[in-house]
Order: sequence, then structure tokens, then C-alpha cells
Amino acid sequence: MKILIMLFLIPFAVNALELEQFLTDTLKTHPAVEQSRFELDAQEQSLSGVSTLEDPMIGWMKEGEMKSWTLSQNLKFPYKYKVAKDIQRSKILSGRVGLEKVLWNYRSKVLSALFRYDFALQNINFIEAQRVILKEALKLMASRRADGVVKQQEELRSYLELTKLETDLLVQNQNVDEARSELEALVGDSNLGQIPQKLERPNVKLDLIKEFQDYSGLDLRLSLANLNQVEQERSMARWEYIPDFKLTTKQPLESSQGVKSYGVEMTFPLWIWGKQWASSSAASSRLYAQRKNVELLKREQKSKIQSLSSKIENMQKLLVLYETSLLPQAKSNLDSALSSYKVGGVRFLELVEAQKILYSERMNYLDNTLKFVDAVLEVEQVLGKKVSSFPKGVL
Repeated sequence: MKILIMLFLIPFAVNALELEQFLTDTLKTHPAVEQSRFELDAQEQSLSGVSTLEDPMIGWMKEGEMKSWTLSQNLKFPYKYKVAKDIQRSKILSGRVGLEKVLWNYRSKVLSALFRYDFALQNINFIEAQRVILKEALKLMASRRADGVVKQQEELRSYLELTKLETDLLVQNQNVDEARSELEALVGDSNLGQIPQKLERPNVKLDLIKEFQDYSGLDLRLSLANLNQVEQERSMARWEYIPDFKLTTKQPLESSQGVKSYGVEMTFPLWIWGKQWASSSAASSRLYAQRKNVELLKREQKSKIQSLSSKIENMQKLLVLYETSLLPQAKSNLDSALSSYKVGGVRFLELVEAQKILYSERMNYLDNTLKFVDAVLEVEQVLGKKVSSFPKGVL
């Protein structure tokens, strides 16, 4: 019996390389990640096109008896091609940060789901161990019934506690099914058979969190990339005041019918108030709005990192307290109660109370471990930086 209890208090660690490979395989093939990759590829492929001239136009013309062909080419003011390319480069940068954000987001989801699934399985094993203890106690109770040592109230209570464990077992089986369904949605059928189990809570470098506190996290970096894009778009809107050009040449089909002619046309900003001025004003407003967004995200990131850092530090201390004091004491208390019950030193209700204490403390420990893991993953997701012993995966 002692061995059974010890089994569920010893921390097991999955092979780090196994978890790293699982994360890599999952993230590489996840539809959301692949979607972001293709969208980024589309932006990169569009870079050369934004600074390329429009296709020329070729035509045929008849004026009386004279027949000729024409060739024309629209040209923007040269600097506009440079600005258009800068805008596209900003979109590419936003796409790269966006892809990185998707990767960190799904890394967090996968690791969190792995812990929930693993802990649900551990809970089932733990409850099974508690059932074994109760059944052993029931056997002793049956042997003592003939001697009149066992009260009817205790016997009824034993069956009640056994029924409670059966109920908890049903709940935990449901938790396993839900966690497995969540993992299936995240990792796909092909990786479902390779799910790592017996995970260990991560070691966290609190000094790194404080060091990265003023670092531009993923949301802030994405906002800064968008800010650069909006700045370039405002620059383009202002250059719309500068005219564009059209070059035209006309040549008769027969040399006797006329001579070659050439022409240059340019746009004239006649509707400046309704078009160029409105476009420039709108671009300026978008720029001011994006600057405020950057300022807001800086404040929010600093506040969130400080809050999560404090939470991680306190929860780390709490988990150490569970591992070094509360759980060993609860286990020792149950061992003592079980030994005493076997020789008639304590009554069944005292054994049940000792068992419930261990059960409650262990469930609290796992619940707090999940909260700790989620807080660590959230910090890494916000920063886009690794501050724990969790593997990085394909990032």
C-alpha cells in the first residue's frame, strides 16, 4: 500500500528531446501556421511587382485615309515607386511578426493542453490508488464485523466514500476525453499517437523576465511594424500631389502618310480638395491612431509582465512548499493512519479524513501547477522570448 501512495508523489520528467520533437512536428504541420507562412510568402512574392511599370498600351488608329499605330506608357513620379516598395516591405515585416506570433500562440496552446491531458491521466491513477486503500479497509472491516468492533455508521460511510471516488473517477475520465479532444484539434491525428506524458513543471529564470520587461513583445513589435507601414502610406498620400506622366508615340503604317509623333502628358490635381487632400488627411489620422496604439501596448505590456512575473514568483514558492512540506506531510499522515487502522489504533473515519487531506492537497497542487504553467507560457507568448526550460520547438 505504501508503494502505491509513493507512486503518485514522485515527479516524472518526459525526455526533453521527445517533447521538443513533438512540438516541432506539431507546429510545422498546423494549418494556422501553414496559413501564415503562405500569406507571408504571398507578401514577399509581391515585392517586385509594386515597383514595376504598368503594362504599356498598344493601339491602332485611323484618321481619314491615314492609318497608324500608337504606343503609350503610364509612369508614376519615380519616388513613388520607392515609397510603394517601402510599404510592401513593411507588410512583409508585419507578416513575419504575425507568423512568429501564431507560432508562439500555438506553442502555448499545445504545451498547456499536454499538461491538462497528462494531469487528468495522473488523477485517474491516483483515484484508483485511493480505491485500493478503501477496498483494503473494507476487507479489514468485514473481518472485524463478527467481533462487533465495526459500527454500522462506519460501514455505511465506507461505501459512501467509495461511491464518491467512483464519481470522481467518472469526472476525471471526462476530463481526459476533453483534454484529448483538445489535443486532437491542436496536433492532428498523425501526431496524436506520439503524445508525451509525465511532464515536469518548468524551471523559470525570473531575472530574464525582469530583463525583458522593457523589450518589445510580439504585440508591440507587430504594432510598430504597422506603424512603419502607416507612415509610408502617409508619405505616399502626400506624394499624390505630385503629377504622374504618360508617354505616347504614334507612327503611321505607311511612311508616305505622315511622320512619327511623340507626346508627354501629366496629371493635373484639379480635384485636390476631394481627393489628394482627403487622402492625405485620412492617412495622417491613421498614423496618429497607430502611434497611440503603440503607446497603449507599451503600457499594457509592462503592466502584464510585472503582474505575471509576480504571479510566477509567488506560485513557484507555493509549489515548492507543496513538494517539500504539504504533500509529504499529508502522505505521512495517511501512512500513519493506515498502519494504525490495521491494528485497530484508529477508527475508519480517521483513516478517511487522512485520505481526503492527501487527495485535496494533491488536487490543489496539480491545479496550481497548471496555473503556474499557463502563467509561464503567457509570459513567453507576450515577449516572444524563452524564459523557462520549456522547449522552443520550431520557432
